[in-house]
Amino acid sequence: MNSATTRCRFIVSTGLAGALLVSAFLQPAVASIPPRTPLPSVYTLPPQALADARTRLTAGPEAPDLAPAIKQLRAEADAALERKPVSVLDKNLVPASGDKHDYVSIGPYWWPNPSTADGLPWISRDGHNSPHSLAGTDRNAFAATCNDTLTLGLAWYLTGYEPYARHAARILRVWFLDQSTRMNPNLRHAQSVPGRTDGDKIGVIDGAIFVSFLDGLALVETSPVWTPADAKAMRAWFTDYLVWLTTSPQGRGAAAMSNNHGTWYDAQLSQIALFLGHNELARTTLGSALARRLETQVDDDGSQPHEVIRASPLGYSTFNANGFLCLALQASHVDQNLAAQWWGNPLFRKAIEYIAPYADSRACWISPHGKGGNQTGARLPIRTLLAKASGNYTDEAFRTLLTPQLTGPNASDYAAERWHFFVARPNP
Repeated sequence: MNSATTRCRFIVSTGLAGALLVSAFLQPAVASIPPRTPLPSVYTLPPQALADARTRLTAGPEAPDLAPAIKQLRAEADAALERKPVSVLDKNLVPASGDKHDYVSIGPYWWPNPSTADGLPWISRDGHNSPHSLAGTDRNAFAATCNDTLTLGLAWYLTGYEPYARHAARILRVWFLDQSTRMNPNLRHAQSVPGRTDGDKIGVIDGAIFVSFLDGLALVETSPVWTPADAKAMRAWFTDYLVWLTTSPQGRGAAAMSNNHGTWYDAQLSQIALFLGHNELARTTLGSALARRLETQVDDDGSQPHEVIRASPLGYSTFNANGFLCLALQASHVDQNLAAQWWGNPLFRKAIEYIAPYADSRACWISPHGKGGNQTGARLPIRTLLAKASGNYTDEAFRTLLTPQLTGPNASDYAAERWHFFVARPNP
């Protein structure tokens, strides 16, 4: 397929979703690596690729193929060092509960009503981000805390520069652990809508960021600055959050959704289960997700009918495919037979291959409605997705999907992206 040509996609369909709950303990399997190179307990990042990258970066002169990416990662981590820790108490908006320790956000596509004096009830404009939805809420601060944890965790793990881990520990304690500033372990008031609801099932998607966050936390945990007391307290927080996620009306509602919301419900549920050591919960969730998520949301050609009808079809298709990828990567830490079912499912690979050409800026998406929204924003997630999948799809046909990134007009920018740390490389 020529990635330089304009692409047209025409799709419609339906799907179903759900989730299950069990509990047990998990001891994740680990692969052998060179001495003194710790294999991190990450579940949606490739641990061996990370360990190999760390070895190459710390064993001598920096590997030339990783030099631009590590330079960029250091710059991002240095910027994070300059940001002070934030907490849920910093917001101006008081949630309906009256407790500022409760997280609150407003649905991103909701706007004040121009037809009423007080702007209520707010109205929806799908695909159009409302600046009003950010005012006084926790959304940006929460995202910054989670994203900085991943950036600082990666930078610490790959460079051994302890101030990165130290600052990550500081921001984690403020947001999650210190009694005076901590967030309560729920998303009850996530994606509220003024004049309509104080919180909704779709707000559970705000917790999708916990998937990458917990991998960042695992990298921070390889540093001695993260104490046993910190680790115990963080596991207690996520134990309480897991109860809320699986028993609350919002959580149960999200579990029943048949699009990216259902996919990411399962992804965060199984990620938390792995973090807490609940093997059977993860196994049950990941096993049911094959039929209840993947096989009901992907058509035979790899398209995702629920996502391509959105205002940003490529962005949503990429977001949901990344959720599938997280589930497949998590399965590798639970049961190799289950993992083989994920990686061997043709719909999973087709969902990735369907969006893969758009990693290259020369490829253009046109939907049935003429929409090509969020193409630029989707390209980096697609490249990252391909890099993470490369450790399991090792055939030449799949590996060539990465080549447009390296030869396109933005190749110099691609070289600095952190997905280079996730690419599986053959043993020398």
